[in-house]
Amino acid sequence: ICGPQNIPADGPLLIVSNHPGTLDGFVIISNLPRDDLKLIISGVPFVQALPTASKYLIYTPADAQLRIKTVRAAIRHLESGGVLLIFPTGILDPDPAFLPGAYDALGDWSPSLEIFLRKVPQTRVLVTIVSGVLSPSCLRNPLTRLRKEFWQQQRIAEYIQVIQMMFFAKKFNLNPKVTFGEPLTTSELLAAGNPESIMGAIIDQARQVLAIHTASADCLADET
Repeated sequence: ICGPQNIPADGPLLIVSNHPGTLDGFVIISNLPRDDLKLIISGVPFVQALPTASKYLIYTPADAQLRIKTVRAAIRHLESGGVLLIFPTGILDPDPAFLPGAYDALGDWSPSLEIFLRKVPQTRVLVTIVSGVLSPSCLRNPLTRLRKEFWQQQRIAEYIQVIQMMFFAKKFNLNPKVTFGEPLTTSELLAAGNPESIMGAIIDQARQVLAIHTASADCLADET
């Protein structure tokens, strides 16, 4: 864990993170010293069937026209001073622990982040990078070849991993690692990164945090 002291104790906070797998959300949430969190997540039936978790979730429907409700709910939560966790790529990202492409994937983050910051300008952005949550052995499973897109292969590997963990108590030699960047306002982001684009500045910050995450010996992985 690196940078947990950077997490603000109060005030509207937008946590933006890469998304190498389902476990990344648990890694982030378990290190948050706040209970006013909401997570934007796809409205898959498995997740919607978790009643105890529903109050912490804002679902993103598959229908693009219905997603305005998601945006409005997220804005209301930030306006109330809460924490909002979002994975801006919208699909799975390469796990920086062993897969190439993590740096480039950050460039695919959704510009919807700018909407939240314009509507709630006092919001601080906390870029977060997670790695070590996907088992390489699951990614090598032949079933993953049923899909052509690599991120879809990664999704199948994720399903295989979760099923084996939940129903067969299989233990994987995973070393989850998380790095929390500096919490920055929009003006601070623009001053520190790309001065012409909020989104560009966030991506610049994310790539800096990724570099720290992959290089720093001070960020120690948790053995699980």
